[in-house]
Amino acid sequence: MSAATDYEVSQVVDRTKGIHALIDKRHFIENLKLSVVMNGKIIESHIMDDQFYVPARTLVESLGYEVRWDPKQRAAIATAAGNAVTIPIGQPIYTIGDKAVYNKDSSILKDGVTMIPVKTIPALFGAHVNWTTKGSLLQAYITPSLN
Repeated sequence: MSAATDYEVSQVVDRTKGIHALIDKRHFIENLKLSVVMNGKIIESHIMDDQFYVPARTLVESLGYEVRWDPKQRAAIATAAGNAVTIPIGQPIYTIGDKAVYNKDSSILKDGVTMIPVKTIPALFGAHVNWTTKGSLLQAYITPSLN
């Protein structure tokens, strides 16, 4: 783990030395439990390939969007109040309105369900994601934007 750890000197006083280590949680991903919460309700979530995912339909409907599947684009299309977000499967280019937005974290299909990476939520939908940790439980709290 030393190659994946950031060490920092936290104190050097009166011959007392303190050093602390910071290890990215993804190195313990097999031991983590993920919980995603929106509007007080837990959204089904999955950890796959070191990435945290939620079902796109559940997420975007909770944000007030309607969702439909476009087989030609192989993408989920979320619309609300004249705004459209295209969520393509396995592609890093999303569309918000008429703007193409690059995000290295792409959506996937899992058992016929479009899964969206939690990391993409702020960029695509303007919602805030706040993370907390307690023991092995990693929780993401999603708060819709006030705009």
